[in-house]
Amino acid sequence: MKRKNNYKSFWRWFVSNEKYIYDNVEQHPNDIVGMIQKEISKINSDLAFEIGTDLEDGLRDFIISADGLFSNFDDVLKLYETSPKSLPKWKLLFFRPRRERDNQSIGIEEINLSYDDVFFTYIKHQDQLEIDVYIENYLVDDNRFVHIYFLLLDSLIGEYDAVMLIGETRFHDIKEINKISLHEFRELKEIVDNLKEQLISAN
Repeated sequence: MKRKNNYKSFWRWFVSNEKYIYDNVEQHPNDIVGMIQKEISKINSDLAFEIGTDLEDGLRDFIISADGLFSNFDDVLKLYETSPKSLPKWKLLFFRPRRERDNQSIGIEEINLSYDDVFFTYIKHQDQLEIDVYIENYLVDDNRFVHIYFLLLDSLIGEYDAVMLIGETRFHDIKEINKISLHEFRELKEIVDNLKEQLISAN
């Protein structure tokens, strides 16, 4: 649900509390998440965010995400436009970034999937890819599989490209098809990058 679009107020609050958040996110994660959720919901309660626990050069990642919804893109972009020019302890990221990893594993409760568990076929339709996704042990009535898949997709190609360049997506159990006819999930990155180059060249 969208509410008052007070982007600068959010950043004023964050700057006032960033030291406490930076120092305590590992010791009191639930408190920190609740604090940020309360403030970011004043803009749009459907926005998502992540705080990195691994430091790189002393910086923590703070990711603001549209949660895979194009309808939330404008709010993420406005938060980017109004963000502080300097936050010495933070690396601000807008949309979930592409992760340059050989593999990624994500679990929700007892379901855990990695790049190795996902396969696909695709067709190009206008400026997007339509994808049929095949997942090991997929259950059609269990939305956790779909949720994990889209998190893996964001990790592989980045949230912005996942929303803008991937169109209709259909899900199947891999038992429905001969695996030899499928692409491995990692191959999607190169396919997406080639599509981006084609679109840039066309414009």
